Amino acid sequence: MVSALLEQGALRSLRDAKGRTPQDVAVERGHADALGHMLAPPPSPLDDRRVAILDQRLGDVIDGRIREGQLDRGYSGGELRSALRYPPWG
Repeated sequence: MVSALLEQGALRSLRDAKGRTPQDVAVERGHADALGHMLAPPPSPLDDRRVAILDQRLGDVIDGRIREGQLDRGYSGGELRSALRYPPWG
């Protein structure tokens, strides 16, 4: 299943709501030997400073769209900021 998901473009670097990568979850569940190497996020061509700048900019764009009312059309689940997954600002 993991191979099929990766072949379809699953993101190995995407973090869940607790900040864990797929590799982190595999390790927690005792599957590191079988899956850990497949789930390791690819190396980034960007240094940490540039990633932090991009994360901040993405958060600013999300906030701007919320202020302009562009993201809440049809959403009735309460505070939109709490429903969105912002980038992992450090």
